Amino acid sequence: MAGVRHGTARRGTADHNAKLTQEKARAIRAQLPGTWGTINRLVREYGVTKSAITNIRDNVTWRE
Repeated sequence: MAGVRHGTARRGTADHNAKLTQEKARAIRAQLPGTWGTINRLVREYGVTKSAITNIRDNVTWRE
C-alpha cells in the first residue's frame, strides 16, 4: 500500500473507521500477555479481530 510506504496512511484515531481509541489500546495492552483465552475475550469485548489484538500487543499498531 503506497500510503504505508510514504507515511501518509491514516492510522489510529485519524482513521475515521477506527474502532479503538488510544485509551482502549492501552487497556488491551495492560491485559496482555495472556493466554489465547484472554485474546478471544478481548476480541469479543472490543469487537475487533485477533490480528488487531496481537498487533496492539506487538506494537505494530497503536504504538506508545
